[in-house]
Amino acid sequence: MNILLDTQIALWFHMKSKALPKETMTLIENSTVFYSAASTWEIAIKHQIRPLVMPMSEEDFITFSNKAGMKELPVLSRHTLALKTLRRESSAPEHKDPFDRLLIAQAKTDGMVLLTADEKMSNYHEKCVVYVKKKV
Repeated sequence: MNILLDTQIALWFHMKSKALPKETMTLIENSTVFYSAASTWEIAIKHQIRPLVMPMSEEDFITFSNKAGMKELPVLSRHTLALKTLRRESSAPEHKDPFDRLLIAQAKTDGMVLLTADEKMSNYHEKCVVYVKKKV
């Protein structure tokens, strides 16, 4: 199975966070896992603006991802073109995060499962989105 990790799940994985359920950790460890160039971009922006809130630099994220055997998924034109195919209920809560939408489009276009801890992403009617409930 090819899995794309959203930024939060990838950070939890790299930091060995207890928020990540063991089943999800096992799934990640036993799958072909990708991280998106969009996640690297998101981390770079957030780490520069608020380094205390974003616990890892983009360089460290890339290093950890590569050491974990993850593959980088570049952002390609087919991914940006797929953004207009994403569907969600008009009554769903507003979702303004462009990085999240790009990750969904990448997973949908490339036949991957996107693991996310963002409830708003589960409002998209896309089979590729799998919501992972944070472990408390």
